[in-house]
Amino acid sequence: MRWVLKLLALLAALAAINYPALVNGYPLLYSDSGTYIVAGFLNYIPVDRPYFYSWFVRHTSMGFSIWFTLIAQSLLLFYASRMALKYVLCLKEPFYSACLLMVGISFTTGLAYNNSQIIADAFSPIALLCFSTLLAARYIPKGHRFFLVLIFLFAVSTHSSHLLIFSLLAIGLLLTRLVFKQKPFFKERKQAHKRLIFWGVSTWLLVSIFNFWLGAGFKPSKAGNIFLAARTIETGAAKIYLDKHCPNAPNELCAVKDNLPPHAVAFLWEFETSPFYDECTENGGWGNCWTSKNEEYGDLVKGIIGYTPSRNNLIEHCLDDSWTQLGKFDLGYIVPMAQGSPVYGPIKDFLSADWAMYQNAIQYTKPLTYETESAIQRWLVYLSLAVIVVFLFIGAKTKHFNATLAFAVIVLVGTVVNGIVCASFSGVVDRYMARMIWLVPLAAVFLIWQWFLLRKQTTK
Repeated sequence: MRWVLKLLALLAALAAINYPALVNGYPLLYSDSGTYIVAGFLNYIPVDRPYFYSWFVRHTSMGFSIWFTLIAQSLLLFYASRMALKYVLCLKEPFYSACLLMVGISFTTGLAYNNSQIIADAFSPIALLCFSTLLAARYIPKGHRFFLVLIFLFAVSTHSSHLLIFSLLAIGLLLTRLVFKQKPFFKERKQAHKRLIFWGVSTWLLVSIFNFWLGAGFKPSKAGNIFLAARTIETGAAKIYLDKHCPNAPNELCAVKDNLPPHAVAFLWEFETSPFYDECTENGGWGNCWTSKNEEYGDLVKGIIGYTPSRNNLIEHCLDDSWTQLGKFDLGYIVPMAQGSPVYGPIKDFLSADWAMYQNAIQYTKPLTYETESAIQRWLVYLSLAVIVVFLFIGAKTKHFNATLAFAVIVLVGTVVNGIVCASFSGVVDRYMARMIWLVPLAAVFLIWQWFLLRKQTTK
């Protein structure tokens, strides 16, 4: 009978984690979802993103339905949350607690919104949750540690931004250890932290090896320089550089340097109007433009960074956008995905069992908005930040909060680093912060939970 109760509790948690998809009638789709589906089923590395999430979509959907993909990423999230409860809060059997926690967080934050999408952002909070648990927990048995590390490595490898975010967190951990290595918290976790620093940085090598194995070269991205160049165009740094250095720059940019696309999106994805695609789309499509021009645009980026006026412009915009991004974490506007959208063909070709559900979903013809959910999350995040600040003062007086405070601090730091990296290298977009911000209320819950556990022990 006990297993029936556990199954019902797990099903309730999974339903809560994916309730936006259930309301929609189909998993939420983003413009990138089509690329993930096609790359997975055709087994190739996309020119503009890592392969790992495409692989995940292909194999978890089993070529039948991407509902199974949502279930798979939900189970990974549930497992990571359960391990955090077990080894950060030291709960003996946290299964029901994890179920209850997932239900509560799902209906008060953007957790369910983020997890309900077929997009690699679903793994952003999973990666940070694993990293925070591995850093904060005093002892994790080898079996559970192995699975947490495995999930962490895979989660980091699903998105290019993760590589930089978690490398920076690993370097930050290394520097913190150098300063506070004699503190009991760091002495007790010395070996675990050494491994975590290695794992945080080694994902670059993992992705590069995998790309080399599939014939894309020993590098983390097939055409990462194109994204960076688009960002310099959006900030105006490229214009400053081109005014001084043309014609010793890409010809297509020099020709329109006074009328460059206003946004990175226009430069990268408006194929008919962007100067980037002049004369190269006929030979191999838009992807050929990215790979053939990657080296040239890499030189452009180096030139922009090396030229003081354009570098200063770029730094100023990155700082301003980073500050703006930290305050923008509403749940995004989901556009309709009907015929002519990036997902229409891939679902029709590779997921025929989903065809009817996809066409009958709300998102097929109507946009999806989450204004009420965004407002609830916004106030909960502000309240959670206040709770964490209070416990930073309380926890400084007792070692009993070491693990939970460390967990909360790394969640905060990781969320901030996520916002800075995304805003600096891509621009300000709500979903970049929304994908991780719900971990802040989770951290606040952990601190309150720890306080109640200590009071209970004191009473006894």
